[in-house]
Amino acid sequence: MAAKKKVSIEENLERLDTIIEQLEQEDTTLTQSMKAYSEGVGLLRECEQMLDQVEKQMIELAKESENEETD
Repeated sequence: MAAKKKVSIEENLERLDTIIEQLEQEDTTLTQSMKAYSEGVGLLRECEQMLDQVEKQMIELAKESENEETD
């Protein structure tokens, strides 16, 4: 099995823009639309996970900073 390449949130957002454009085209079939929609939902989930991870890191850094200031 091939390893999944780590993609940045910016790359995911660019792909989502492409998917939206594809879904807005009148000649897109239902099968193509469902495939694109499914991919978009997966990308959104990945973005949410990335943002959650960054938020946790920022909270941890803020806590460390507060601890350093009180020492």
